Amino acid sequence: MADSGNGLQEQLKSLWHAGMVRHVYVRKDEHTPVDLPLLVVIVVGMFAPWLLGIGLVIALLLGYRFEVENTEETAAAASAGGDDLPTATLAPLPGEDAVPPEATEGGEPRG
Repeated sequence: MADSGNGLQEQLKSLWHAGMVRHVYVRKDEHTPVDLPLLVVIVVGMFAPWLLGIGLVIALLLGYRFEVENTEETAAAASAGGDDLPTATLAPLPGEDAVPPEATEGGEPRG
């Protein structure tokens, strides 16, 4: 019985750590007004899904984008000198320019 409790405690610690090293960023251009651990976003979604939904819709209407980064991998990549940072970005809304800003630097925007 004590072994199953210990295993559960280890799983909870692992989930806590995984939720705290992944961060959700709300960004527009280079401005990042919101940086929250993924665990906080999940807890808010569980207890106040209407609040999360309203915030999501308002941010998308204002042109913000959402990114999830693993800060543990980012720190390891930065210390190793790597430029490839792991990110996940939501697709643009219909009607928005689907060309990333990096593709238009130094020239005319496409599209």
